[in-house]
Amino acid sequence: MSGVTLGLLAALAWGFADYLAQPASRRMGAMRASFAAQGFGAVALLLFLLLTGTGLFPTDAVAWAWALGASTLMTAGGLAFYQSLGLGQLAVVAPIMGSYGAVTTALAWLGGERLSLLTGLGLLGVLVAVALVSLPQKTEGFQSTPA
Repeated sequence: MSGVTLGLLAALAWGFADYLAQPASRRMGAMRASFAAQGFGAVALLLFLLLTGTGLFPTDAVAWAWALGASTLMTAGGLAFYQSLGLGQLAVVAPIMGSYGAVTTALAWLGGERLSLLTGLGLLGVLVAVALVSLPQKTEGFQSTPA
């Protein structure tokens, strides 16, 4: 599979996960919902590693440090996201959170990576989209019909 295909698959999976996370956050609370999601994810990843024969533990201490830092930030971000889902509207919260890719790209640029003009325009588009989604909502517009 190509990187683009895997990226689209990840976006699809995360989109459905966001959709399922909102009712979980509202019913269980952000901490419990986040713990459940992280716990199920860790068990699934552990099973995958065991079934594929991939080594469970890297021996490189630097890899452990990077993984610990990433894990800490991902957990903090996940908790903030679940809390925001419990309080806000999914149609506003999810696009704002989904702009994390723009933050990652901006950090890569600040770290010395060269970006194309198209990538720069994409970052600008994300900023504009987040600003538009964050504007106060009118009651008119698209409405889903309750089941």
